[in-house]
Amino acid sequence: MPNLSTFSMLHEKVKKYKVINDLDTFSIAFIGLSLETILHLNSDEIEDAITDGSMDGGIDAIYISDRMVHIFTFKYTEDFEKTRKNFPENDLDKLLVTIQSIYNRQLIKADVNEILWDKVNDIWTLFESGVLDFRYYICSNKLKPVEHARRKFEQALKPFRFVDFIYLDQEDLVNKILEHKYRKVNGQLSFIDKQYFERSDGNIKGIVATVAADNLIKLVTDPDNKDQINEDVFNDNVRVYKKNNRINESIVETALSEENYQFWYLNNGITIVCEDCTYMPNTRSPHVTLSNFQIVNGGQTTHALFEAYHKDLERFENVLLLVRICQTKRDNIIADKISETTNSQTPVTTRDLHANDRIQRKLEDEFRSLGYFYERKANQYEDELDTHRLNNELLAQLYLAYYLNMSSEAKNNKSLVFSEK
Repeated sequence: MPNLSTFSMLHEKVKKYKVINDLDTFSIAFIGLSLETILHLNSDEIEDAITDGSMDGGIDAIYISDRMVHIFTFKYTEDFEKTRKNFPENDLDKLLVTIQSIYNRQLIKADVNEILWDKVNDIWTLFESGVLDFRYYICSNKLKPVEHARRKFEQALKPFRFVDFIYLDQEDLVNKILEHKYRKVNGQLSFIDKQYFERSDGNIKGIVATVAADNLIKLVTDPDNKDQINEDVFNDNVRVYKKNNRINESIVETALSEENYQFWYLNNGITIVCEDCTYMPNTRSPHVTLSNFQIVNGGQTTHALFEAYHKDLERFENVLLLVRICQTKRDNIIADKISETTNSQTPVTTRDLHANDRIQRKLEDEFRSLGYFYERKANQYEDELDTHRLNNELLAQLYLAYYLNMSSEAKNNKSLVFSEK
């Protein structure tokens, strides 16, 4: 069901897109933002794809890539209450009539606008050289079409073969926006000899292994700047690295000490979550490929080791550490649980534990659209102006005091904010 935080974040993104691109309506801005989010189109490609307007036959955009035809229909409302309604069945029927007339080459120029007519002619030209794949997107900030409307729409087009149907509501679009906000990171590691153990449960696989610390450094180094760490690796980590922290300074000292061979025993190691972890099993020192990985626990250790590595490379070569890798096969729910539970076993505040909640990510993105830096994590935007930084814990206390009339609790028992409240 629609919720206010999702609606609000998406609406702010649409408003910002409308202003930046100097568009006339929120509906057109929604179309542009959606095309950018779903297909990663640039502004020129978006402008060329849009067919929305009078006599559009229910088709608001067409994008052709090689022999794949992407056909879109959109619905957008500025009223939150109206998002509780389903995508109109009549609009789906209208779209179906137009599509069938395109397939059967029965569409008449006088019945559609000029932009759509040009796109249809492009499709007909491609028909002459073989079969095309069609992908239909029913995209709205309302609920998806009701089941019987979807079934009728799909059954009518299935005989044409090579078709795919994608239904996106506001929650789906917000999830895509949040996913695209962070760059996916792939990388390679090598395990030490046969010092690794694996277990699996369906799509979840876990590996515990020993790796060389300098191998970890290569994994997290920014590919564009060898002197910097790739912070995209820590998007799902609940804490921001604090360089002058006493514990982190101690990690650096241990890594560079004469007894640094003890590092494996003295440090808890790191936890990595990834979509896929592939290597040749039962081999010595296997080469490991990680797809879309995140370090969800051990960010402080990794940063401290990166600092030690650049201080004394020769001494650093003796350092080994424990790594736990969890392959989740794109299961975001279990990945989030791993991040939460691995961090709840060490002294972490409830605020930190909820730093990666979907609603916190949505708030961060929405405030960013308004020109503010919403800090899900402590000191997340410490390089920005204080006047534009918003501490989520303080904001939550204010909400507790002014909207829930719990001013005393907000002041004296702020742990309520990210627990019971």
